[in-house]
Amino acid sequence: MPSGNAAGQHVAGVTKQELHKVGSETKSQAKALYRETQTELADQAASQQKRVASVIRSLADEFGAMAGTSETQGVASDLAQQAATRATGIADWLDQRDPGSLLSEVKNYARRKPGTFIAIAAVAGVLAGRLTRGVIEEHKDSAEDSTPESTVTPGYTATNPDFTAGSDYGSNAGFPSTTPGLGGLPR
Repeated sequence: MPSGNAAGQHVAGVTKQELHKVGSETKSQAKALYRETQTELADQAASQQKRVASVIRSLADEFGAMAGTSETQGVASDLAQQAATRATGIADWLDQRDPGSLLSEVKNYARRKPGTFIAIAAVAGVLAGRLTRGVIEEHKDSAEDSTPESTVTPGYTATNPDFTAGSDYGSNAGFPSTTPGLGGLPR
């Protein structure tokens, strides 16, 4: 039977080995999780980039259709055709790049031309804000259309239970002609 000191050293040695195993396993799992997260983020970024390219391409198609269906050729149809051509070029450019190279190109452009980059970012922000606001308002309108109308009588409160709604809402129909609490002063 080992002595108490030798047994303690044995337990300490086994504990040290187990802690080392747990530490190594935790480290390898953390690395695997990091790689998996990095891969998922890259896939999501690529998916979003493809989606943006698709939206830009459909916008280019609409501009092209506007230019093609114009009965008279003029400045407006020329501008629509130019917009279609540029939008198609942007969509192609986005399709040909992976998210990492796209980010580095945007950074380089921002370093070379900071004023232009800020102006483009501001315009993009305004457009995104307007689009978001439009979507929210459209959602509110559709939600209001689906809710039943309120059956509450306007002007009825617990402090004015004798309210009678008249046909003239601009007048003081159903309200006293003096203001309570102000010594009966007329309105």
